[in-house]
Amino acid sequence: MDIEMPDAFHPVARDLMATSLVRLRFDVPLFSDPMHDALSLHDDEHGFAIQLQVPKTLSRQEQIVQVADQVQDWTVESLSRQGLPATWPECSEHPGSHPLRPALSGRSPVWECPRTGHTIAVIGSLRPPDTQPRD
Repeated sequence: MDIEMPDAFHPVARDLMATSLVRLRFDVPLFSDPMHDALSLHDDEHGFAIQLQVPKTLSRQEQIVQVADQVQDWTVESLSRQGLPATWPECSEHPGSHPLRPALSGRSPVWECPRTGHTIAVIGSLRPPDTQPRD
């Protein structure tokens, strides 16, 4: 089923599909609210669904950060349920230790290292681990 995904969800969905070991599916919202953009997120393997929401009053950049935070929580939960390392997206500066944190850097929504505060990537630009640039 093709769904109309609000703009703020696209970059996070790209990152999820490019880098996650779990296959979560975005779908029509479970309920609607005129003050929020919403989608539901499903883990078909385990039958869990949640409603993702972001206030329409936020800037698009703030919406992207909020969506990333919600999707990250859900993805980490799903990874854990499958017995996989529960870090998404993984910090390239500290592999195997912690996930990145969604944040605003200036006016850009980014993934940053929670230890150093370094920006790792703009949200929506993550690539599969075997295609990440090497230093």
